[in-house]
Amino acid sequence: TGSIGADVLYELLNDDSISTVYCLTRRDSPLEAIFRTLTDKDLPIYPEQRTKIVAFNGRIDEPDFGLSLDENTITHMLDTVSLIIHTAWPVNFNLPLTEFEPHIQGLYNLIQFSLSVQRREPAVVMFCSSVSTALGSQSAEILEEPVDLDSAFMGYGQSKLIGEQIVSNARRSGARAYSLRIGQVSGHSKKGLWNDTEALPLMIRSALTLGALPELSQTCSWLPVDKLASTILEVARTCATPSVFGEARASSSAVVEYVDDSVFNLCNSREFTWSSLLHTLKNCGFRFDVVSFEEWLLRLRRSETRGEELVNPAVKLIHHYETMHGMKSPLMQSGPKRFITEKAERSSVTLRNGRLRIIDDGILRCYAQDWLARWTA
Repeated sequence: TGSIGADVLYELLNDDSISTVYCLTRRDSPLEAIFRTLTDKDLPIYPEQRTKIVAFNGRIDEPDFGLSLDENTITHMLDTVSLIIHTAWPVNFNLPLTEFEPHIQGLYNLIQFSLSVQRREPAVVMFCSSVSTALGSQSAEILEEPVDLDSAFMGYGQSKLIGEQIVSNARRSGARAYSLRIGQVSGHSKKGLWNDTEALPLMIRSALTLGALPELSQTCSWLPVDKLASTILEVARTCATPSVFGEARASSSAVVEYVDDSVFNLCNSREFTWSSLLHTLKNCGFRFDVVSFEEWLLRLRRSETRGEELVNPAVKLIHHYETMHGMKSPLMQSGPKRFITEKAERSSVTLRNGRLRIIDDGILRCYAQDWLARWTA
């Protein structure tokens, strides 16, 4: 029922080679919640596609996912499940690492389940990680490989990094598990509908109240959620091919070397500047002054003092913005990062050749028109 999960489900339901999709959600009425989410995101499905969905209310951090299933259902799942896509994780940058323990346990449980399936090989597990696992790295280029445990800051990034380590270790034990290090996910490339509660849309929405947006010396790499969903499934198909990655390879001296190929960087390599973003927003009808980040933050604090949380919900993320863009933030001190996507692009035609130029392909204009239509209604 989350942003990535809904679009991934939509792609799975449109794949004729897939007969059943088991959906685990914490919602009390899981099937109704899933249908409602697809409707809200304008992702229409046919009646025959609806029959592919088997929805459960459960918790993946509990034994047997907290499900009270009959033995026949469990046996059928263990006989037929071939792919597990883990998209559930709280995107909360204010939580400490300890609060993510149930979600780390859930990843472990999913990997254990993948090893229990009664097929020729374990089920493939795709763990949706995040570029935040490497934002604290001392390296300017982030390769598609595991990073050191001190490469993440904030509980969210640290929890995802622990997840990547679990996946990496599981690979050595025979699991077919992979980490998808995902960059900034944006709205649908044609429909817009970027989640209004996320930090970037909230920052842009603040222009309507503050009459200003900050000048930031950064480049942007956004991956539309529908393009990401296609990319995840394309990479999954590559990983489902037996013995493609993570091999023990013999060197010329006959010493066996294990190569950890468990990580893919799913980022959009077509970057654009922040100043071009501001310029495009103005051309689409937004009215604002461009001010320094410090001036914008000051105006945001004044807005909070005036009690404008409803019309300017960005005030709820003041600490986050200061952490991410302030002069003393760890992110600013570690410098910009470039995520290498060569392996991911080899596996995904969408990431390699898709229409992913956010400004030139009109995707940002789509977002801006959708934002103005909803925020000024």
